[in-house]
Amino acid sequence: MLNGKGVAIILNKRYTTWKDAIFTDIIPGRALMLQLPRGEQGKLCFLAVYAPNDAGENTLFWKNLTKHWHEKQLPCVDTLLGDFNLVEDALDRNPPRIDPTAPVEALQEFKAMFSLQDGWRKTYPDKMFFTWTHGTTESRLDRIYMCKNLLKYSTSWAINPAPFQTDHDVVSCSILNPEEPFIGKGRWSIPPMVTGNKEFIRKVIDRGMELQTHLQTTPDERHSLQVSYAAFKKDILSIAKKYASKTASILDKKISTKESELNESLQSPGVDNPGKAAQSA
Repeated sequence: MLNGKGVAIILNKRYTTWKDAIFTDIIPGRALMLQLPRGEQGKLCFLAVYAPNDAGENTLFWKNLTKHWHEKQLPCVDTLLGDFNLVEDALDRNPPRIDPTAPVEALQEFKAMFSLQDGWRKTYPDKMFFTWTHGTTESRLDRIYMCKNLLKYSTSWAINPAPFQTDHDVVSCSILNPEEPFIGKGRWSIPPMVTGNKEFIRKVIDRGMELQTHLQTTPDERHSLQVSYAAFKKDILSIAKKYASKTASILDKKISTKESELNESLQSPGVDNPGKAAQSA
């Protein structure tokens, strides 16, 4: 569902009970509520917001929401997310500065009704990262707040560039379903990164030739075939796991290095993001 003034909630039909979703326009273009069934846990309540930029209007926005919830007796908010156009901590602005007290307190009063917590900040208590850039200033205006019960099942908190031209980065996370049955690792199979390794293939061929020679020189062929083939498979799997571990370790190190370089680049004051520059112009 999309409001013309800037609030949208998009549901993936493959992973959500979208037909049973209930949308409620709380403040047109500013606050949109979604109630989404989730198994025996009942409905999860999401509130997407686009708070006003002006401090006075921002304060009134949160006070109106608080009043609305009291008067209408609306469901408890499990997740509050969107562009808040303010920060609660000087750490979330660069250069650091404290936002006006009135709108911050109004937001905190609304959050207190549902015991909502800043998931990204809870995950990275001392990290400086921003979602909006304008000239030489940066701010973490876009956030996701969650209730305690939902927050403990959240993971993969991240801030990444948007896949389209905008001056805001995307905040994301995953929410696990505690009702889902446990799914183990299953039977291990040789990954493509190993089967494509020429050195590994040579070892498999050499080991196969040894097995063939052994079978040709063994009298009790039937028994030997079963026992020897089982040993052959065991050896191949053992070799494959060593290659997989070695290759994965190298890839993990490369990915970690690239992610660190990306984070440092995005946090550098002089970095020029074409999408952000276009929006700021």
